[in-house]
Amino acid sequence: SERSGLLREADGGVLFLDEVDELGLAEQAIILHAVETGRFYPLGSDHEISSRFQIIAGASRDLRTLASKGQFRPDLLARLTTWRFDLPPLRVRGEDVEPNLTYELARAEKDLGTEVGFNADARAQYLAFATDPSTPWPGNFRVFSGSLRRMCTLAPRGRITRAMVKDEIETLQRDWSTALADPDARLIESVMGP
Repeated sequence: SERSGLLREADGGVLFLDEVDELGLAEQAIILHAVETGRFYPLGSDHEISSRFQIIAGASRDLRTLASKGQFRPDLLARLTTWRFDLPPLRVRGEDVEPNLTYELARAEKDLGTEVGFNADARAQYLAFATDPSTPWPGNFRVFSGSLRRMCTLAPRGRITRAMVKDEIETLQRDWSTALADPDARLIESVMGP
């Protein structure tokens, strides 16, 4: 079916580009042109259309470093860094874990259509693990959110128990150790950083 596209949908509002560091140079040029002129060619069109929007971009890699290596357009970088905020990874923001746990439980309740909660001892166990500085959270909130969603989905009668938390922690640690043992992952990390 026909879709209007993100740039057209953002007209008069805000366009959020997550993982802008993953865009290729050609896509970066399209975004730059749209940001600078307010005009772009919709896919398959011969005519430009207008769209005025504000832009917020998220990246997991340092755009300045990518620009210095020729992997990110310096002119787009200049447009995106009028205001810049560095958000440290989850592993160093333990104070954000509990409020986000509460948020994710409410979101799961809405999505699953059933109330889900932790037994008190299970919640304490999960929070202790999640806020421990040695817990790497390599995917930050995506992994954290996925972990909670798994437990909510599998919780019998909507209660997350200590046994479930123990199993989830073991699963996460096994996944993370496997990823770190992967020679390709180590090579990528040595080139791109953690």
